[in-house]
Amino acid sequence: TGLSSLYDSAELSDVCLIASRDEAASDEAEKAASSSSVRKFPAHRAVLAAATPYFRALFAPRANGAPLAAPGASVRLRAVAPEALEIVLRFVYTGEFEFSPDIAQEVYEAAALLQLDCLLDRLRVGMSTCIGAENCVPLYLLADAHGDSQLKEAAYTFMRSEPRQLADTGALDGAPDWLMDRLLSDECLRVQCETDALYTLVRWAAADPDARLIPAREKLRWHIRYSLISTDLSTSTSTSSSSTLALRMAASVNASLDCLLQPPQATSSITTTSAASSTPRLGNRSRLLYLGGRGGRSWRDDADLTAVDVMDAWSGEWKSMESLPSRRCLFAAASADTVSSQAVLIVGGESDGMLLDDCWLMDLRDAAGCRWLPGPSLPGPRAEHCLVRLGGCSTDGGAGGGSVLLLLGGLGQAHEPAVLCLEGPDFAEGAWRQVTTLPACRRGAAAVASPDNSAGGGSCVDFLGGLDAFDQPSRSWFRYDPLVNHWRRMPDLPAPLAHFGLVASPDTGALYCLGGGGAGASPSAACWRCDQRRGVWDQLAPMPAPRQRLCAAIAGAEIFVIGGECRPFLDLGHSVEPALLAAGVDIYDVRAARWRQMTAGGGACPTEPQPRTDACLLAVPYV
Repeated sequence: TGLSSLYDSAELSDVCLIASRDEAASDEAEKAASSSSVRKFPAHRAVLAAATPYFRALFAPRANGAPLAAPGASVRLRAVAPEALEIVLRFVYTGEFEFSPDIAQEVYEAAALLQLDCLLDRLRVGMSTCIGAENCVPLYLLADAHGDSQLKEAAYTFMRSEPRQLADTGALDGAPDWLMDRLLSDECLRVQCETDALYTLVRWAAADPDARLIPAREKLRWHIRYSLISTDLSTSTSTSSSSTLALRMAASVNASLDCLLQPPQATSSITTTSAASSTPRLGNRSRLLYLGGRGGRSWRDDADLTAVDVMDAWSGEWKSMESLPSRRCLFAAASADTVSSQAVLIVGGESDGMLLDDCWLMDLRDAAGCRWLPGPSLPGPRAEHCLVRLGGCSTDGGAGGGSVLLLLGGLGQAHEPAVLCLEGPDFAEGAWRQVTTLPACRRGAAAVASPDNSAGGGSCVDFLGGLDAFDQPSRSWFRYDPLVNHWRRMPDLPAPLAHFGLVASPDTGALYCLGGGGAGASPSAACWRCDQRRGVWDQLAPMPAPRQRLCAAIAGAEIFVIGGECRPFLDLGHSVEPALLAAGVDIYDVRAARWRQMTAGGGACPTEPQPRTDACLLAVPYV
């Protein structure tokens, strides 16, 4: 055909696609294109734009009249296998596709990134027919990451039918913790006896005993398999005999777990650091700003606060700063630095039951003293929302070169779907405007800026968890790419979460979820980490105490957790039990993988801020 000959000859091509298997490939390597992991593909903008929404957004003119990728430009597609992109382009130009199981997953990744649904449909059919022990777990994780329910269930059906075979062949070695949760708690798991299910658990823990020993014990304790053992093992009609056999089997599996490896002291022990004697040490100098919130020295003093406290992350000493302009909680805060200022911006929130729409900025380097100055108000009041700073991008129809603040989720007159943007560099003079809508309305969610190397290597926004319209905590994770103004579904959280802490490591990009709760749920002490290169969640050592509605920030290689509730407010009808606020600072050392507590010497410190909840915490470097 004409299109096929154009592709083969590269005649009239006006764009060059660069596929790089390595996410961190350098520009020099891409320009050279001599490595097998980097290849260049001449193509035609009109053909690509007609085939996929991804390229249409990339090549279409924006509000300022200029497209993101001008004619003749090169478009880098990092983490896309060159062989996979070649197959995708051949399909776009000719409509021809020959399914190959060896490269199907890489082609699927490329087609999903480029939003080529017709090719995804063909891949889904082919992959569903060749599911086996060696690829069922990778296919399940791939489908889960892209929200492909059909392929996901096809892979899971195979896993559920052959758990013993998967354990024997090591196919489950790469299964994340949350997938084992689903598999072992499935009453339709096909096992000859419950010992097979527990054998599967032991083999899975043996693949990575350092990380999986503690979760395996929890599964043994809580999963439905524990209660099914008694029925399966019993050869007697006596209930007591059945229970005895169940306990013996549980003890046997526990002994098997003990033989794998003793849990390392660093992941389970918690040390206490006195603020008066030994203090946390960081490789850089940072200060933590602890703003507003609700609380007091005791629950009787419960009220919205104006307090702004600052902790030196090096010395652990607290001091007070200029108070907020008005009492508020459930608001959002972010860095609003410019070339000449080191500013903090707060927006929205709740004050004495009233929702707020105001915005305030404070320059931490103001020679006249740190003062709060008014900024642009929101189009409407909002609380329980997120505020994320993105550098090096704009949102006038896509991306550009400035710095922006994005406001996501929250509650106004109802759940707010609009994502608002405030563009820099002078945030005080801008105006909030809508740039997109959320895939799902949430309040009490968490959001963070993190690198996205799938296309262009720029920053993206991760929006996780939160309470849905029915006030139920969610497991959803959505990623927003401002480059093409597009949302995509990421792997679900390991558990439904709301009002939790979320930070991203500046070194590795790993996400850390800390604590949280939900409607009617008890506060959690769980700590999860997601390695974004693998796309799986790993459970870490739990926090020293459960917290929800907490604050979290990362400075250097340490995560600081402060505030929140360790017991929620309870309305018992005839009486109420006030929320119990958490005191002290918990610190997680990312490199040592351990928690420690920083408490005041003697148990009381006049400089320690009063316990509070629904506050904001920012890590700000000294300059």
